[in-house]
Amino acid sequence: MSILPSFLQSKVSRNDGDEKPQGSARHRSTSSLDGLRGYAAFAVMNYHILYAYQSFVFYGYGLSARDAAYCEREGDSGNHHDRWLHQLPVIRLVYNGTWAISAFFVISGFALSYKSLKVGRDNTSGLANAAATTTSSLLRRPFRLLLPPLLASFATALLVSFGAFEHGRRISSDPDWVSIIKEEHRGRLPSLGSQITDWVGQAWKMFNVFWWGDLRNHYDEHLWTIPTELRCSLAIFLVTPLYTRMRRLPRRVVMVTLILYVYALDRWDVSLFYAGLLIADTSLDRQFSVIEEGAARNEVILGSPSQHAGKYGLLWTQYSKLWAVGKVILLYFSLHLLSAPDFCIQDTPGYGAFGHLIPASDPAPFRFWPDIGGVILVALIVHTSPSNVLIRWFLNSEIPQYLGRISYSLYILHGPIIHVVGYAVFPFFWTLTGREETWRYVLGFLAAYMVFVGIILWAADVFCRAVDEPCVRLARKIEQVVLL
Repeated sequence: MSILPSFLQSKVSRNDGDEKPQGSARHRSTSSLDGLRGYAAFAVMNYHILYAYQSFVFYGYGLSARDAAYCEREGDSGNHHDRWLHQLPVIRLVYNGTWAISAFFVISGFALSYKSLKVGRDNTSGLANAAATTTSSLLRRPFRLLLPPLLASFATALLVSFGAFEHGRRISSDPDWVSIIKEEHRGRLPSLGSQITDWVGQAWKMFNVFWWGDLRNHYDEHLWTIPTELRCSLAIFLVTPLYTRMRRLPRRVVMVTLILYVYALDRWDVSLFYAGLLIADTSLDRQFSVIEEGAARNEVILGSPSQHAGKYGLLWTQYSKLWAVGKVILLYFSLHLLSAPDFCIQDTPGYGAFGHLIPASDPAPFRFWPDIGGVILVALIVHTSPSNVLIRWFLNSEIPQYLGRISYSLYILHGPIIHVVGYAVFPFFWTLTGREETWRYVLGFLAAYMVFVGIILWAADVFCRAVDEPCVRLARKIEQVVLL
């Protein structure tokens, strides 16, 4: 396998049984979610780069210093200048990591249930096929989720033991460089053996599926989402067999009730997975009822509504433009919700009313509106024709599909690479450009950022081909050996 990133190769090698890029073999109607996942992973990376140096990532545009004094994050006093244009709604999605987690979880719920629900609609052997599909996913899911981050965190433990994190530790402990979020650097232990033993203890946390707190691997605290994904995946597999056997209306009433129920139990993560399952089910209605020729004729700005057979076809044609306008409004509304600030939402222009509507009992109030926005956005995407111009350009074109392919690797690797490379590159360029004036600070940041992005994309690309995709193939081989 070439160590060159695939985007620099004329053709990615397909020899020795290599699979096609992740997502290329997926159903075309769902490939757009790969593009969304790629953008989300990139936003998380930007969030974790920036929050070490700037507090604006937590706040929205227009927040006054006077209002911030009553609601700011602890330690942000005196750091506010919240009138940068990039803090405006939608624009700030580029570096807001909160929306990305919401999108990840809804997409995962969709992806885990989509195939089971689809084959379950076969009137002849659908239920048996749905059960087989769910069993297959249940077996493969732990291997697909856990193996890549376990291998990456083991490499991180080795780097810590060899001293590669020491420079980052010094930089992050210096408030002159890292003034906002100081991420943990795991301690360097006297011997390699003791370091590996410590890693085993941290890695074991990821297997604890019976405790619903944040199980952070302290060799990379960003990996808290991995055991969360595994637990939520098991919640999907628990309900899917019963869900596929229920009639359409009762099962959707039950699912909506279940979404509200688990949210009331403070399990916002499970509610997002279940919302993804519900979206998958409703998207199949569209696939099974659309007349493709009519859909192509009725395509409008944001996709064509389904042109149903019979008496409904004329109705959908007549109101297609109105439906398109409604989808545009919903699109902006979802992006506005996804852009909600982490702090001071009730005092941020454009979000005051939303802030007062967050339930007081919510243990993670900063996630409430991004979660709803994520559900709306994913639902809009999967209920829009893949041939739509916006879907084609922004989600199904080459760059977002590539980011979608390496998104899991990018998410896994960005934390350690920030510690090893980022904390060296950004101070280096700021030393060259200076930081006394805004233009110098921005120039140094942009230069360092371009170098860092080149490195992280290369590393994620190689990791994807060398670790992530082979783990997917390994899981399938285990399935072939184990299952009947």
